[in-house]
Amino acid sequence: MAVLALLLTGAARAGLALPFEVPVRTIVVDGAPDDWSGIAPAFEDGAGDSECGAGTDISALYLAQDATYLYWRMDTWSGTFDFSLNDEGPSLRLHQSPLGKSVGDVEARIAGTFTNIGSWDGTGWSLRFSGPEYGLAGQVAEGRIPLSMFDVGEFTYLVSSYFYRDGVDCDVAGSPLLPDLKLNGSDLPLLLKQGELLDVTVSLDPGIFFDGLPADWWVAAVSPLGIYWYTLESGWIPSTEPLRAYGGPLFPLAPLSLLETRNLPPGEYLFLFSVDLQMNGLWEEGAGDTGFVTVY
Repeated sequence: MAVLALLLTGAARAGLALPFEVPVRTIVVDGAPDDWSGIAPAFEDGAGDSECGAGTDISALYLAQDATYLYWRMDTWSGTFDFSLNDEGPSLRLHQSPLGKSVGDVEARIAGTFTNIGSWDGTGWSLRFSGPEYGLAGQVAEGRIPLSMFDVGEFTYLVSSYFYRDGVDCDVAGSPLLPDLKLNGSDLPLLLKQGELLDVTVSLDPGIFFDGLPADWWVAAVSPLGIYWYTLESGWIPSTEPLRAYGGPLFPLAPLSLLETRNLPPGEYLFLFSVDLQMNGLWEEGAGDTGFVTVY
C-alpha cells in the first residue's frame, strides 16, 4: 500500500491546497530524472500490487512546482512503462474533494509519446492541453500541468495511478483511507475448533488527506445467530438494521480488540469494519475490510 511522505520545502500556490508543501523547482520534461535530485517522493508504493504486471507497478510519485507549472514524476519498480494497449499509461488526478469528482478537477495522463490534460466538466473529462511538451516517459515518466487549471477552487486531494482502458487502474498510489480488520492478528480466513480463541481487532490509518474528516464508522458480524452491530455505547447488538459504531472525525486508531471469545458456536462468520464520509448515521458503502472465520 502507498505511504505518504511529507515534503518539507517550498510553498503552495493559491489553488493547490494539498496538506503538504510542494518543492519549488523548474523541471525540464525530458524523461530523465536528473532535475529531481534532492526531492523526496510524495508517495511511495509497494512492489507487486499492480493488476497489469511489469511496467505498470508504481514505485514512487514526485511533485515540484514553479510559478507556471505543477510538475510530476512517476517511477515504476521495473524502470519501464507499458504502453502496449490503448489509453494505458501513468496518470495523476487532483481533486477538490476526497468524496468524488467535482467540476474543474484535473487529470493528466501520459499515453506513450504525448500527454493529455483534462478537466472534469460534470459528465466527463474535457481535453484542455495535449502534446509531448506536457509529459512523456523515458527513464521516468514525467509531466507538467499549467497552474492556471487550479484557479477554479482549492485542490486538497490527489491520486496517482497507472491507467488502463475502460477506466480501470492497474495500480494506484496515493494516501488511501485504510480501515483494517484482523482475526487473531491475521488477514487470512480462519478455521477454528470450537473453544479456540477468536480475537477481532480493528485499526485505521486515515492518511494525511482524510485525517479529521467527519465520517460514520461501522463494525458488523454476520453469524449463525444473526447479524450483530458494534456500538461504542453498548458493544455488540443484534439487529437487522445497521447500527453505527461511531460518528465523528477520522483519526489514527491503533489496533483495538472488539471481541475476544472462545464461545462461538459452530458455523461461518463474516466480520466487517467500514467507514464512509457521509456522516449522517445511514449505512453507505465506504472504505472497508472484512474477515472470515469458520468454527467447527
